[in-house]
Amino acid sequence: MNTKAIELEPKRAFGQGYCSNVGLELATNEVAELTLVMKALADPVRMQIVDVLRRYAGEVCVCDLQDLFPISQPTLSHHLKKLRQAGIVGVERREQWAYYYVIPEALEELSAWLSWTAPSESTAECCSPAAQATCCEPSEKATCCGAAARGDTCGCSAGA
Repeated sequence: MNTKAIELEPKRAFGQGYCSNVGLELATNEVAELTLVMKALADPVRMQIVDVLRRYAGEVCVCDLQDLFPISQPTLSHHLKKLRQAGIVGVERREQWAYYYVIPEALEELSAWLSWTAPSESTAECCSPAAQATCCEPSEKATCCGAAARGDTCGCSAGA
């Protein structure tokens, strides 16, 4: 009895995904920067410190922070140092006191990354690398893929 094997999955090239064409989008340096910020914010006390500094939108004296948390002064200094190293907070020293503030740009990149939404299905189809070869004119690729990244309708002549 000679039976033929059924091929359930087509042969794929090395690195080709199974269900869709997936790939890394974040550059290594972007991953390192985002990870540094996320690690710093992963501690509950640090998260509360940033929340206090963010809500007061100015400089907060370390003496005022000390009264808010049931931790020792060296521990508070350690948390503030970690937040400074991550670039989340800055400090200005005036005589014997240190005044801390949030650096908004440090949180904007994280916020943008967290709020990213996938392009709509029709836009994604048009702007996929495979479709670009037939869909987009070379001069339209940036517009088309820029629209896809924002979740807007594709701007190329074939996708419009």
